[in-house]
Amino acid sequence: MWDPSGQQEFAEDLCKLFIACNIAWNSANNPQLLLFFSKYLPAAKVPDQRVLSGRVLDTLVGQIETEMKGQVSGKLGMGQCDGWKTGAQASIVTTSVTVEAKLHLIAAHDVSPERKSADNLLEIVLADIEYCETEFGIVFVGYCTDNGGDAMGMRTRLKIVRPKFLVPPCWGHQVNLVVVEVLKLKVPCMAAIDEGTAIARWFTNHSRALGLLKEQEKLTERFKATHRILTLIFPVISRWVYHFLAVRRLLTLSSAIRPLYLVDYDNLIRCAGTKRDAMDRAKAVLAPIDDPQFWKNLTEVKIILEPLAIAAKCMQIPDAGLDQVLLMLGNLYHIYGASSMPSRRPAFILALFLNPYIRASAFSRNNPAVKPIALYNVAKQLFTRFFDIEPDLDFHKAFFDYTNDRKEFSVEYMGLEMMKQMYEHEGQRVNVAQVWERLDTGAPNGRNGLTRLAIWLSSVVANSAGSERGFSKFGIILSKLRTQLSIQKVRKMQTIDADLKRKHDKLGMKTDRIKRKFVRFAEQFTPSQSANMDYEGTESFAGLSTQLVRGAEAEGLLEGDAEEENSDDDKENSDRIHSPTLYNLKQLFQYPTDEAETLTNGLGFYWQGGVKDLQEELELYDLLMEDDDD
Repeated sequence: MWDPSGQQEFAEDLCKLFIACNIAWNSANNPQLLLFFSKYLPAAKVPDQRVLSGRVLDTLVGQIETEMKGQVSGKLGMGQCDGWKTGAQASIVTTSVTVEAKLHLIAAHDVSPERKSADNLLEIVLADIEYCETEFGIVFVGYCTDNGGDAMGMRTRLKIVRPKFLVPPCWGHQVNLVVVEVLKLKVPCMAAIDEGTAIARWFTNHSRALGLLKEQEKLTERFKATHRILTLIFPVISRWVYHFLAVRRLLTLSSAIRPLYLVDYDNLIRCAGTKRDAMDRAKAVLAPIDDPQFWKNLTEVKIILEPLAIAAKCMQIPDAGLDQVLLMLGNLYHIYGASSMPSRRPAFILALFLNPYIRASAFSRNNPAVKPIALYNVAKQLFTRFFDIEPDLDFHKAFFDYTNDRKEFSVEYMGLEMMKQMYEHEGQRVNVAQVWERLDTGAPNGRNGLTRLAIWLSSVVANSAGSERGFSKFGIILSKLRTQLSIQKVRKMQTIDADLKRKHDKLGMKTDRIKRKFVRFAEQFTPSQSANMDYEGTESFAGLSTQLVRGAEAEGLLEGDAEEENSDDDKENSDRIHSPTLYNLKQLFQYPTDEAETLTNGLGFYWQGGVKDLQEELELYDLLMEDDDD
C-alpha cells in the first residue's frame, strides 16, 4: 500500500480523471474498475464513490480557490449572472466573475422555490459580490446580465446600490436587435434559407446521395486546388447563425450539387428508395437546385446575413469589451444604414477612445461631441465617479498627450506593434487592459490616473457568454442518468473542469474536438417529416425569425434604450452640452468610402477577428458532420 500522502495524491488525480472524462461517480465502486486497478496498480486503494465525490472533491475545490485568491486579489473583475433550467426543471442561477479575461464560477443557486423578481436576484448578486470582495479581494468594475425582465430590473437596482458599477446588458444577446430589424423587412430571398436547409437535410438523411455528392465534388476546381472534401451543414442547433453557415456551405458546394442534379438526376432520386411517395418528396425537395433564382436568392441571403454573423461572433467572445461593442454597432450601421440602436453611452465612447490602437481614428472629424475636449470632460466625470477623487492638472496633461501620441502614450513607447505581434503569435486578440497595465505606476492620480481609467474601462465585459458556456458543461454533467446530483456538487465539478482545461491549455494539450455527428440528430426525422417541415418550429429559419421578433417585441427592446441603458449617464444627461443626435451612430463615426478603407480605419479593428471566428465555427461543423474513418 502507498503511504497516506501518495494515496491522497492518487485519490485527487482519480477525481480529476473522473471529472475530465465525465465518468459517473458510482463507477468508483464498479467491480470491473476495482479489478482493473487491483491488477495494474495493486498498491493503490480506490476511494469509495462517496469519498471521491465528497471529501476529495471538496479538497480539490479548496486548492483551486486558494490558488485563485492569489491570482485575483486586488485585480479588477466584471460580474455576470445567468439562469438555466435543468432536465428536472429546477431553476438555477449562477454567478461568476471575469478577471483578466478569465472566467471564474463563483456560486450556483437553486431558486426553484422562489418568486422570480429583480429584488430576489439582487439579493443573490449582492451576497456573491460581497463574498468575492471579502474572500478573494476582487475589485468590481460592473455587472452584466442578459436583458430578461428580472435581470434588467436587477441591474437598475444594482446601479443605485453600487453607483460606481457599469451595468451593460449582454451584447451577445443584444446584437439580435439588429438581426430583428433586418428580419422584419421580410426580404423575399429569406425564404430560400428553408429550401436550402431542406436540401441539406435530404442529403444527410440519404448516405448514398452523400456518396454521389462527394464523388461529384472531386471533379470540381475547388477540390483540385485544396484536395479537401466538404460536407453539407444541417443546422440542428436552433440559432440563426447556424442557418447562415448552412447557406454559405450550400453555396460553396453548388459547383458539385448542380452538375450532380443535372447529370445524374434519376440516380439521385432513386436514393430516396423505390416507393413512389418517397421519390415524389425527393423531387419536390431537390427541385430548387435547378432554379437559378434559388441560387441568386441564397447569394443575397449570404450578403445580407454575413455581416450580422461576423458581428455576433465578435460580441459573443467571453471578454468582449465596451469598445468592441461600439465598433460592431458602427460597422452594422455602415453596412445596413438606418438602425434604432442608440449610442449615447459615454463609457462606451471613452473606452473606444482609450483603446490605444484606435484612439480617435474611428470618430467623425466633424462631430464636436467626440472632439478631444468633449472626451476629456467625459473622462473627468467617469474618473471622479470610479475613484472618488477629482483628476488633477497632470491628468489633464496626460489626456492630451495621449490624444496627440506623445511621451509615454506614444505608439512607440507603448510598444503597440510588438504587443500586437505577440498576441497574434499566440493566436489571441490584443488585451487592451494588459497593454495599459505596463504603464501603471500605482499612483492614484496625475498622469497615472489616465492609465487607471483606461484599465478600468477596458476591464468591463459587455456580455455573459462565459456564464452560458458554463451551463453547457452543467448540461453535460446533469445527464438523464445523473439528475440526482446536487447543484452544489455540479458547481464544484465545473470549477475543477475549468481549472483543468486552463492547465491543459498552458501545456499545449488542448483536447481534439470529438466528432459528435449532428447527422444522427438529423436522421431522427423521417423523409416525410423532412419534406413537410413545420416552418413554425425553431428547426426552420422562418420559425426562428418569428421567435426572434416576438421575443424582442415582448421585452420592448425595439423601442430604443432599455431602462438601465440610460442609468450610466444620468449625471451627464443633466448638464448635456451637445445635441443627442451627435451621439447617434450616423454622426459618431467617420465611415469609410470603400471596403479597403474599413480595415485601415479604426472601425475594422475587431472585424477580422469575427471573420476568423466564423471560419472556425464552419470548420467545427465539418468535424461534427463528417463520417468517421473507421
